[in-house]
Amino acid sequence: MLTFLSISKCKHILNNLLMKISYAPLWKTMEKKGISTYRLIKDYDFNTRTLNNLKHNVSITMYTLGKLCKILSCKPNDIVEFIDDENE
Repeated sequence: MLTFLSISKCKHILNNLLMKISYAPLWKTMEKKGISTYRLIKDYDFNTRTLNNLKHNVSITMYTLGKLCKILSCKPNDIVEFIDDENE
């Protein structure tokens, strides 16, 4: 028997399979390096929508991750961490 799921049900199932993303390390790294969100926008041409995604723990592209690493002279784990709900 073939069953069709709604898009929202598919998203719900997919979200439960994936680990959660946190950009808490980013904010600590930015503070340590003395770089504000304002500076990312003005000096590094960062898109405000991308910053909004970061503030709300929405995934970003590898290009953006690489750009942040270059600006902050750091590694990806200084920007993002994955949270396993089962181990919280």
